[in-house]
Amino acid sequence: MLRSVLPVWAFGCGPAELRATRRRGDAAVAAYIRVMNSNRHPLPEREAKMYDEAGFLECDDAYRWQVLANIADYARLIKSGLTTEQVGRKLLVDVAAVRKRIDEHHLWAIKDNGRWLLPALQFDEDGLIPGMDRIIRLVSVGMHPLSVCGLLTGPCPELSQCGAPVSLVEWLRAGGDITLAVPVVQHGIWAAA
Repeated sequence: MLRSVLPVWAFGCGPAELRATRRRGDAAVAAYIRVMNSNRHPLPEREAKMYDEAGFLECDDAYRWQVLANIADYARLIKSGLTTEQVGRKLLVDVAAVRKRIDEHHLWAIKDNGRWLLPALQFDEDGLIPGMDRIIRLVSVGMHPLSVCGLLTGPCPELSQCGAPVSLVEWLRAGGDITLAVPVVQHGIWAAA
């Protein structure tokens, strides 16, 4: 019988844990998993019965793999990040202008070890993807970076090209109508809250 669940924390890893993982390697991942798995909370008997009747199985390994996948996704997001200097060169502005755009939520940036990194997915060869600044302004400042990444890169049934759902990034890169993208972001933010 399914008797317990791990606490619901959608992305399992924050910047501090990631930095520790980068410094200490696999031992930190193992320690982090032990900590995460120690926070088990018993389900009320009624809920356990409901999950059993629905065919759900208890699987600690699935949660562990999800935590590791989230750590890897966050590491890739940070690794893809451009510095404020690199973005300044790409946008033909100085670093102060880049920081101002970050402060005004026109660019998406993640603070990492005291410096701003701007995920590369918001840029193309020519600079900021057209319309991306409007999308970034809508994204909640408190959203976890993996939530933002999922919102921008996950397929959206409301946006399609050739009959197939595309991500917000793909939609904007292809010159899609920003007015169709805005409600997708607003719904995605509401759903993530």
